[in-house]
Amino acid sequence: MIINKRLRSLQSLILEINDQKPNSIRSLDIFTHGGPDNFFMVTVRNDKDVSFLNNIRLYRYIFHNDSFSRAHLRKLKFGNFTEDTKVEIHGCQTAARSDNIVADFSKYLFEAGKTKSVVIGHTTGTDPRINGDKTEIPDQDYRHLGRAIYRGGKLLIRTKKAGALDESELAK
Repeated sequence: MIINKRLRSLQSLILEINDQKPNSIRSLDIFTHGGPDNFFMVTVRNDKDVSFLNNIRLYRYIFHNDSFSRAHLRKLKFGNFTEDTKVEIHGCQTAARSDNIVADFSKYLFEAGKTKSVVIGHTTGTDPRINGDKTEIPDQDYRHLGRAIYRGGKLLIRTKKAGALDESELAK
């Protein structure tokens, strides 16, 4: 089953994961702003808000941000993930340094017995324009630029390979 939801807060992300059945989450993609310590759940962007202030980046982060921090990972039910779960965090710089939220996520999965699971995060900024300015809307894909792959809190590999990674290789 594929679930596609727009989650507007850290609490909704926690509830969505925790409401799944044990051993049922095979793959999880999170599209959000980010950094090495947080997923920034920017809630300001709704279709009805066209105010001038909404267009000022600093305003959006200071007043309309719900930050999912590394500490919030402890609230997740890691038993709901499969042994070979692949989690991809499509947010800027979530794996920019060696001590990061992506490594922590992978460590908690491993400690829950999900020993073949990996968590992938970006080491750089992200951009859906995989083909640069020539990228058409249907071709957009965040799976490019620098990414780091972690298992059990340890770095497996860094890659700049574009597109989907070979899941059979990741599970080894």
